[in-house]
Amino acid sequence: MSINYIPSIEKASDILVQAISSEDYGTVKEILDYVTNDSEIAGSAASFHNAATNLARIDSFNYATKLLEVGIKRYSKDTDLLADIIKYGSKCKSIKDVYVYYKRLQMIRKRFWTWRAYVFSVDYLMEYIQYTETEDDEKVIQKEILSILDEYKRAFPADERAYVAESEYYESMHDREKQIAALREGMEKVIVCCQCALKYADYLFEMGKYEEAIPVAQKAVDIREDQPSISLGYAYYILAMSKEAVLRTNNSRVTDSLVFPVYKAYETAYSYMSKEAGRNILKQQIKNRVTALEIESGIKSNIEFSKYDKVLLNELYNALKRETNQ
Repeated sequence: MSINYIPSIEKASDILVQAISSEDYGTVKEILDYVTNDSEIAGSAASFHNAATNLARIDSFNYATKLLEVGIKRYSKDTDLLADIIKYGSKCKSIKDVYVYYKRLQMIRKRFWTWRAYVFSVDYLMEYIQYTETEDDEKVIQKEILSILDEYKRAFPADERAYVAESEYYESMHDREKQIAALREGMEKVIVCCQCALKYADYLFEMGKYEEAIPVAQKAVDIREDQPSISLGYAYYILAMSKEAVLRTNNSRVTDSLVFPVYKAYETAYSYMSKEAGRNILKQQIKNRVTALEIESGIKSNIEFSKYDKVLLNELYNALKRETNQ
């Protein structure tokens, strides 16, 4: 393939994704050379972000980083681009090589920071902490992480990701009490808190606190977002398993009114998972659990799992057809 003109950085990213998928690395090199050497290629800071994200979705972090390097030359103080290169660069470069971008980001006033700048900075420091040589060095990094998290909460009081990031930090420090406290704080202070709720429900289920897990999992699925930030399939799965566990621990006779809410939760989980990639194992587990309940209770669920599978097959067929016709 001979590259004469590429109108935009996002178009370059689309061509790269296609070339990588077909293992056409000659074209990959041509595109990268073109982007690196053509300072006139069109693209806003947001376009460079989208282009890098496009490549990161197929785990091409090295190519995403190369596009970001070009973007940062043009938009040197864009906090999203610096955050992106910290995140993706850490996956293909040494953690210390990425430090230069982390320091550049820290020099930009916090009022210009987006959520990515906060979250990716904390993620970077959580990985960097492994490379500290003394306990004093480690404490310095810990203090820096907590400072960034506090600033994040103040800057974005309605963003639950600050509490999710804090929870993940304490999880990495094996401090379960503070890990859970961060999730609970997020649920108390943020209205749209489905990520905190799902993580907390998952924890409660793992600890065998099934009755406590039910209202928390229900909260996770009841919150509505334009773009879901959680797997609704998995959230309903936790809800269903918690309801089933409570059902099994009660000594009362299983009746329709007791078992059908469990069936409904499993069916809803399956319906969402049918539109999510990589859920075949969990989908089979749902079928197995429903079958076991039907046998043990003597009550049929009447769930038609096949209809959800057909919807998925039709969507895949139509997507393939559209791609072939392009």
